[in-house]
Amino acid sequence: MALHITERNNIIHLKGNLTTSNIRSLSSYLMHLYETRAKVSIDLNRVDEISKEVARELFRLKKNAEAVNRKLVFFYNETSELVEDQLIVNS
Repeated sequence: MALHITERNNIIHLKGNLTTSNIRSLSSYLMHLYETRAKVSIDLNRVDEISKEVARELFRLKKNAEAVNRKLVFFYNETSELVEDQLIVNS
């Protein structure tokens, strides 16, 4: 399944497979958001697949955000609707 990127309530929602072939699109999208936001939150609840390489790239994106004084937060938890319960990487 292709990756779909949507935004609702200042949260980026990803749906589909997050792969090495589409992580660059996500990276470009995030770089644009860093121009106007101090914090970007990404919901991974509807991502079907993440490889080790993509997980490393997500960590690199987080470090890049920190380098430009921004914060990137990922969350995932199928059983809870509360964002606080879903945090994967917060600081």
